[in-house]
Amino acid sequence: MLLWVLSICIVLTFCTHTTQSDVLGSSFNPTKNLADDLISLRSFLSFSLNIENFHPTTSLSQRYLPILKRIYSTYVRELPTYQWETRHLLLACLSEEFGNATIAELKLSHEVKERNFEVAFVAEQVNKLDSFLNALFSLYPEKTLEEGKKIVVVGGGPVGLLHAIAAKSKGHFPVVYEKRRRYFRNILFDLGPQSWYPSHERLLSLGWEYQNIPNSVQVTLSNDGNITTVSCHLLEKFFAKVLSIIDVDLNYGVKFLDISEHQDRQFAVFSQPTKDTFKIEFDILIGADGAKSDVREILDIPFQNIEKFKILKGLATKNIKGIHQISVVMNFVGSSESRTCPSVKKNMHGDDVDFLHPSFVVPETGVTMVFKRWRFPYCSAQIFFNHEAGIRVKNLIETNDEDDYKSLWTLILKILNSFLETQISDTLSLHALLFSSKGSYINLVNTTVSVSGSPVVKIGKSFGLLVGDALMSSHYRLGIGMNTAFYMLTLFDTLLDCTQREASLDA
Repeated sequence: MLLWVLSICIVLTFCTHTTQSDVLGSSFNPTKNLADDLISLRSFLSFSLNIENFHPTTSLSQRYLPILKRIYSTYVRELPTYQWETRHLLLACLSEEFGNATIAELKLSHEVKERNFEVAFVAEQVNKLDSFLNALFSLYPEKTLEEGKKIVVVGGGPVGLLHAIAAKSKGHFPVVYEKRRRYFRNILFDLGPQSWYPSHERLLSLGWEYQNIPNSVQVTLSNDGNITTVSCHLLEKFFAKVLSIIDVDLNYGVKFLDISEHQDRQFAVFSQPTKDTFKIEFDILIGADGAKSDVREILDIPFQNIEKFKILKGLATKNIKGIHQISVVMNFVGSSESRTCPSVKKNMHGDDVDFLHPSFVVPETGVTMVFKRWRFPYCSAQIFFNHEAGIRVKNLIETNDEDDYKSLWTLILKILNSFLETQISDTLSLHALLFSSKGSYINLVNTTVSVSGSPVVKIGKSFGLLVGDALMSSHYRLGIGMNTAFYMLTLFDTLLDCTQREASLDA
């Protein structure tokens, strides 16, 4: 106990560089009442560990983000030589904000968790915040590079934010510009394990597991827990929070216009609705602004549709033309009571039919694969067709002919009955199992492979780099393209290393 008190007394000196009123504003008045202190502390912890409603510009962020950034700075400054449990360091900093009585009670609850349920819960959240800050500390470079590169990221989606995190962790100086003002896209990503892509592991390395994320917005798909499905906007909010804490500037409502040069220095030109255009110097310009990339257009990088493949088959070659993939996506209604998706058939070994596997083929339908997300609340199937069958399905969907309409649903029923345990007899029964969006029960996905001429281009003495959909459109099943962004960070790391060596040689 004496050692713990001594450690708190010592580390308190690390957290006194800024007063409470400096951090929270003159209106903040911490009370001596334990209950009130706990309410304030719990509100701060909720902000620190929840991402569903996070945005750097909200009033809550204006109030609590400075505290979180200051505590993180204390971790960065003290952890290299700190000899006690890092939880003590966090408690010392929190006592500066929320009262010593609160921290004393948290210490007691750490030893006797039955003492007070409310206090014990707050103590548990403190432990999670400590783990989160430790994860972020691992991002901090041993030293900021004297010749750190100025990196301008155009596009504040998940791919752009991820590259900004990577740049900061290498000791460079990224800044992000995003034309949207809010994160709202509800596209789902399936982030895979190390053997597939390093997405799941990289996400955990940022402290994802210490966030309070409701099951309704995240689900682990695989039994071994290595594939995580998460919505785009949630991933964006998490990356934005990480960047805000590690002090990377995020700018919203800003549109990229052009690139200009002055005295061998390169500048990105931006505009905002209520301001004049402005310029930001860069060493590396990252185009993470999507399939209709303005950066790609300004850099005049070709973006071509691949219309045929050449496949080696023995000593002969075979051309496959018109290589655009047509698939149909259906979202099924799961059971909210049992939290399960519709039951699927068993195979000869008594296991669920695995219609995720590419070898799953339904005879005489033109189906090449049926992919599923089959873990509540995500109960969806994406049916892939070969080229000929895909064109036929596309025409059936777009027709107004009643016979064609019946023919389409007969085909869909045959496919679904090949793996669903409860057989569907007619379209009305099928409609009862499906979510509908604006009266539509199935979504046609028609994608063509599109790739940029080169991901990296030289711009004077600077570089341009295309990432995400600006570099290559998706052709495969929905939801796995984000994994490519995690994988492509290796290209970005190589570019950073090359430009650093180049700067050293010039010096």
